[in-house]
Amino acid sequence: MAKMDFDVKYESKDKGEIGMLGDSINKMSDNLRHYISDLKSANLELQKDIDKKEEIDNMVKNANWDYNDILGDMVISIEQVEKQAVEYGHSFERELSYMVVHSFYHLMGYDHIKEEDKVIMRPKEEFVLERLGITR
Repeated sequence: MAKMDFDVKYESKDKGEIGMLGDSINKMSDNLRHYISDLKSANLELQKDIDKKEEIDNMVKNANWDYNDILGDMVISIEQVEKQAVEYGHSFERELSYMVVHSFYHLMGYDHIKEEDKVIMRPKEEFVLERLGITR
Protein backbone atom coordinates (compact mmCIF):
# COMPACT_ATOMS: atom_id res chain seq x y z
CA MET A 1 0.00 0.00 0.00
CA ALA A 2 1.33 3.41 -0.93
CA LYS A 3 2.24 5.76 1.87
CA MET A 4 0.20 8.93 1.75
CA ASP A 5 1.79 12.20 2.80
CA PHE A 6 -0.84 14.36 4.47
CA ASP A 7 1.71 16.96 5.51
CA VAL A 8 2.00 18.38 1.99
CA LYS A 9 -0.10 21.53 1.84
CA TYR A 10 -1.29 23.72 -0.95
CA GLU A 11 0.13 27.17 -0.37
CA SER A 12 -0.92 30.16 -2.40
CA LYS A 13 -2.11 33.66 -1.89
CA ASP A 14 -4.67 33.13 -4.65
CA LYS A 15 -8.12 33.97 -3.32
CA GLY A 16 -9.88 32.77 -6.46
CA GLU A 17 -11.31 29.36 -7.26
CA ILE A 18 -7.88 27.68 -7.32
CA GLY A 19 -7.05 29.08 -3.87
CA MET A 20 -10.43 28.00 -2.48
CA LEU A 21 -9.95 24.54 -4.01
CA GLY A 22 -6.47 24.31 -2.45
CA ASP A 23 -7.83 25.32 0.96
CA SER A 24 -10.58 22.70 0.66
CA ILE A 25 -8.05 20.04 -0.24
CA ASN A 26 -5.93 21.05 2.77
CA LYS A 27 -8.96 20.69 5.09
CA MET A 28 -9.87 17.31 3.59
CA SER A 29 -6.27 16.19 4.02
CA ASP A 30 -6.33 17.18 7.69
CA ASN A 31 -9.62 15.33 8.19
CA LEU A 32 -8.30 12.22 6.43
CA ARG A 33 -5.18 12.22 8.59
CA HIS A 34 -7.40 12.37 11.70
CA TYR A 35 -9.73 9.60 10.46
CA ILE A 36 -6.85 7.35 9.43
CA SER A 37 -5.26 7.83 12.85
CA ASP A 38 -8.56 6.89 14.51
CA LEU A 39 -8.87 3.82 12.26
CA LYS A 40 -5.34 2.70 13.12
CA SER A 41 -6.10 3.05 16.84
CA ALA A 42 -9.38 1.16 16.46
CA ASN A 43 -7.58 -1.54 14.48
CA LEU A 44 -5.00 -1.97 17.25
CA GLU A 45 -7.77 -2.28 19.86
CA LEU A 46 -9.61 -4.78 17.69
CA GLN A 47 -6.43 -6.83 17.27
CA LYS A 48 -5.97 -6.87 21.07
CA ASP A 49 -9.55 -8.15 21.44
CA ILE A 50 -8.94 -10.81 18.79
CA ASP A 51 -5.70 -11.88 20.49
CA LYS A 52 -7.46 -12.10 23.88
CA LYS A 53 -10.29 -14.18 22.38
CA GLU A 54 -7.81 -16.50 20.68
CA GLU A 55 -5.92 -16.90 23.96
CA ILE A 56 -9.13 -17.85 25.78
CA ASP A 57 -10.18 -20.17 22.93
CA ASN A 58 -6.80 -21.93 23.09
CA MET A 59 -7.01 -22.30 26.88
CA VAL A 60 -10.45 -23.90 26.56
CA LYS A 61 -9.45 -26.04 23.57
CA ASN A 62 -6.29 -27.31 25.27
CA ALA A 63 -7.83 -27.87 28.70
CA ASN A 64 -8.01 -31.42 29.94
CA TRP A 65 -11.77 -31.76 30.45
CA ASP A 66 -12.58 -34.80 32.50
CA TYR A 67 -16.19 -35.75 33.14
CA ASN A 68 -15.50 -35.47 36.87
CA ASP A 69 -14.71 -31.78 36.37
CA ILE A 70 -18.32 -30.95 35.50
CA LEU A 71 -19.86 -29.06 38.40
CA GLY A 72 -23.41 -28.51 37.21
CA ASP A 73 -25.52 -26.46 34.83
CA MET A 74 -25.58 -22.74 34.35
CA VAL A 75 -28.74 -20.98 33.15
CA ILE A 76 -28.61 -17.27 32.46
CA SER A 77 -31.56 -15.21 31.27
CA ILE A 78 -30.48 -12.83 28.50
CA GLU A 79 -33.51 -10.64 29.26
CA GLN A 80 -32.39 -10.37 32.90
CA VAL A 81 -28.83 -9.55 31.80
CA GLU A 82 -30.16 -6.76 29.57
CA LYS A 83 -32.34 -5.41 32.39
CA GLN A 84 -29.52 -5.50 34.96
CA ALA A 85 -27.02 -3.94 32.55
CA VAL A 86 -29.31 -0.92 32.29
CA GLU A 87 -30.13 -0.95 36.02
CA TYR A 88 -26.47 -1.04 37.10
CA GLY A 89 -25.15 1.12 34.26
CA HIS A 90 -22.96 -1.62 32.79
CA SER A 91 -22.49 -2.75 29.23
CA PHE A 92 -24.31 -5.91 28.19
CA GLU A 93 -20.91 -7.64 27.82
CA ARG A 94 -19.88 -6.70 31.36
CA GLU A 95 -23.16 -7.84 32.92
CA LEU A 96 -23.21 -11.13 31.00
CA SER A 97 -19.59 -11.78 31.96
CA TYR A 98 -20.39 -11.02 35.58
CA MET A 99 -23.35 -13.42 35.53
CA VAL A 100 -21.20 -16.22 34.09
CA VAL A 101 -18.45 -15.70 36.68
CA HIS A 102 -21.05 -15.32 39.45
CA SER A 103 -22.77 -18.56 38.40
CA PHE A 104 -19.44 -20.36 38.22
CA TYR A 105 -18.66 -19.43 41.83
CA HIS A 106 -22.09 -20.69 42.90
CA LEU A 107 -21.28 -24.00 41.17
CA MET A 108 -18.04 -24.07 43.14
CA GLY A 109 -20.03 -23.75 46.38
CA TYR A 110 -19.72 -20.03 47.10
CA ASP A 111 -22.69 -17.96 48.22
CA HIS A 112 -23.52 -14.38 49.13
CA ILE A 113 -26.65 -14.60 51.26
CA LYS A 114 -24.73 -13.92 54.47
CA GLU A 115 -22.45 -10.89 54.57
CA GLU A 116 -19.48 -13.01 55.73
CA ASP A 117 -19.89 -15.16 52.60
CA LYS A 118 -20.44 -12.16 50.34
CA VAL A 119 -17.11 -10.56 51.35
CA ILE A 120 -15.37 -13.75 50.18
CA MET A 121 -17.29 -14.28 46.93
CA ARG A 122 -17.40 -10.71 45.54
CA PRO A 123 -13.61 -10.10 45.44
CA LYS A 124 -13.14 -13.44 43.67
CA GLU A 125 -15.66 -12.42 41.00
CA GLU A 126 -14.05 -9.02 40.52
CA PHE A 127 -10.59 -10.61 40.31
CA VAL A 128 -11.66 -12.87 37.43
CA LEU A 129 -13.42 -10.05 35.59
CA GLU A 130 -10.40 -7.80 36.03
CA ARG A 131 -8.06 -10.49 34.69
CA LEU A 132 -10.31 -10.77 31.63
CA GLY A 133 -10.18 -6.99 31.19
CA ILE A 134 -13.88 -6.57 31.89
CA THR A 135 -14.37 -3.55 34.11
CA ARG A 136 -17.29 -1.47 35.26
